[in-house]
Amino acid sequence: MQCFKVLSGSKRRLGIITILLILLYTGHPAAQSGGSGEWFVPPEISSAEVYSNRHTHMESGVPIHSMLTTDGFEKKLENQRLEVWFHRNTASIRVVDKASGYTWGMLPEGVSEDMNDRWNAMASSLITLEYYDADRNQNNISLSDPSVEAEYDWQENALWCDMDSTETGISLGFTMKLEEDSLVFSVKEGSLREIGDNKVKALYFAPFLGCTREDSIDGYMFVPDGPGALIRYAKESQYVKPFEARIYGSDYGIDTAVQPGDLKTTRTNDYITDEEQATVPVYGVVHGAGQNALMGVAESGEEYAAILAYPSGVITPYNWAGIRFDYRSLYTEPINQDGSGIERMQQTANNVVPRLRVTFLTGEKADYSGMAVTYRERLRKEGRLRDERLDTQVPLHLNIVGADVKKGFLFKTLSVLTTASQAKHITEELSRDGIRNLTLTFEGWEKGGLNGGKISETSFEKQLGNRGNFATLRDKVKENGGRFYLLLNPVIANKDQISLLSAPAVTISGKQQKIKRMNNQILYNEYYFLKPSFTVSTVERYFNKLDGFNLAFKELGMRLYSDYTRNKAVTRTQARSMLVGICDKYKSTAVALHKPNSYFWDKTGEYFNIPMTCSQYTFETDTVPFLPIVLKGHVDYYTPYANQGFYSRLSVLKMIEFGAYPSFIVAAARNQALHNTPLEDYFSINFDDWHDSIRQVYTQVNEALAAVEGSQIERHVVLNTGIVRVDYTNGKQIFINYTTEPYNIEGREVPPMGFDVRGSQI
Repeated sequence: MQCFKVLSGSKRRLGIITILLILLYTGHPAAQSGGSGEWFVPPEISSAEVYSNRHTHMESGVPIHSMLTTDGFEKKLENQRLEVWFHRNTASIRVVDKASGYTWGMLPEGVSEDMNDRWNAMASSLITLEYYDADRNQNNISLSDPSVEAEYDWQENALWCDMDSTETGISLGFTMKLEEDSLVFSVKEGSLREIGDNKVKALYFAPFLGCTREDSIDGYMFVPDGPGALIRYAKESQYVKPFEARIYGSDYGIDTAVQPGDLKTTRTNDYITDEEQATVPVYGVVHGAGQNALMGVAESGEEYAAILAYPSGVITPYNWAGIRFDYRSLYTEPINQDGSGIERMQQTANNVVPRLRVTFLTGEKADYSGMAVTYRERLRKEGRLRDERLDTQVPLHLNIVGADVKKGFLFKTLSVLTTASQAKHITEELSRDGIRNLTLTFEGWEKGGLNGGKISETSFEKQLGNRGNFATLRDKVKENGGRFYLLLNPVIANKDQISLLSAPAVTISGKQQKIKRMNNQILYNEYYFLKPSFTVSTVERYFNKLDGFNLAFKELGMRLYSDYTRNKAVTRTQARSMLVGICDKYKSTAVALHKPNSYFWDKTGEYFNIPMTCSQYTFETDTVPFLPIVLKGHVDYYTPYANQGFYSRLSVLKMIEFGAYPSFIVAAARNQALHNTPLEDYFSINFDDWHDSIRQVYTQVNEALAAVEGSQIERHVVLNTGIVRVDYTNGKQIFINYTTEPYNIEGREVPPMGFDVRGSQI
């Protein structure tokens, strides 16, 4: 392997740091054989790794007994599965799960001496509203507040409630319905009224339902951070802030769009990873894994909602999780060129109709695995998941870079990295290795290269080949049993690719929406978000002009933002409908997406860059495969590029554990050709340097995952520290050993830093 020699002369900080991490963290693999994989891993590093929050940890199995009773509560609703009891003075509920006898509720003692009146009211009430007063100060009003007048209408399977706060001038109606194993909360559409200066900021439904005090019981909160993360209950700690993730990512129409140069104080600063976004509107609360759990899912209004999880010590001594539906936000209106300005409040409320389903789970379903399976089955029933393509060998994603613009002394030039002919040669080499099931994406194929051509360009860069050459490449990939995509980004663009007068989306403060990287040395460190209408018309042009080619899109599936262009405003909800609609219109053309939000899952058969770790906030204790459990058997999903930091024996084992397929970014040119291009952060992509590694990684992953092609993950269990078992619906079980010692299970060893596939096909 020559990649480290080539890189030794690089002066790019990111490249050097990442290489050092790879070398220090796991050692560079030299060879491997079978499931054992003889890769060098220093024992002390491996031991520390399996205890980190990048992995899932073993459950204690301590039996949990409910600390709540229904004393003082009145039974109001009941079906075959649940009983709902209500306490009018505190406007709180108890829910008895008849399948287990477990009682769920809010504050155990009704009122906590550790919290003020405002927090006590929120912690006990079915509904809480946050609002801004005339001076933009934030306040709360809860259903149990003495100033609130409430009319309760209890029907056979539902509560209809109208609340009116004459003190604040705010009134609203909501319902709580009992449906099988769930409680469904929703706001009556059009019922919100604001009289006077007070304006509603946000709404919560029963946020403290399932709350626990410190580590009084064994369990955790689940949050959809990356592939999934747990926050286990612990003694009170002084965290700076809670977990908060806007569902479907930031709305750059209001939120800041600058990538910070340093990580937040709530996260460790020893690992290069971006904060992940919540791609599903789901959270969970577990009281004893495998015993009792509840799962909350936002079924409406999620475009303007955020997942919250407060560990003990953040304001209160309680662990609680829920969903906040946002009606308004504060934003900064700049008054100086340096960006400083005055704080303002959204005058017009977001058009949000909140609806939250809380499902109660028992037994084996009462953990993160059970939540994922329950959510998956719900999506299947709604027709929001397709079936995975069934292959005899697993696919390998190869992203080939064609050309990009290069900084010159006076003028920009074109750096040719891979021609269509060279790409064909790469596929032939891999085919000779036995790797034929390629998912090949080709970016930078358009005239001017990746960052040099206009955003709507559909003609091929002649230095790479003509349309016929790319059609030949496409046909060769398909002939071998793979798939070929032209990769595009219709969502963001640099200043040379668009008209800055008309293309960029506009923020609520009237500025152009853009994302700025803190690396000022790179050729383009600012990219503009395009108007949703501009993106839709661009995508339509791609579909029409590139007929005969399958298309893959960066950003399209993961970015969701509003546009405040004067007289042409687009809400976040409207933007979602527009983007989904254009893919529906051309559904006969296969589409692949990078990190798509859940509303795009039924549109794509290829999911690129699936997150493999959580954001690693200090209060997060585990990374769990919630997304893989939901998606396995329905969507082919691929890891981040293995040759850009996700390359080690540990990473390969993580691919196998999560059922994820390997992914590499390559080019025919030497790595020096990336210098002075926007791609120079990709410190090493030369195919010849990585050819052996691609073959080695693929062989290992294929050996494990070919046995479960087309099957779903049924259960994910940690048997011991560093020992994981993944059960599939076809009867196969995959055991993964992250430790440096062999592990014996039923008289058969799982090799150190290795895996073992067992079971027979059903």
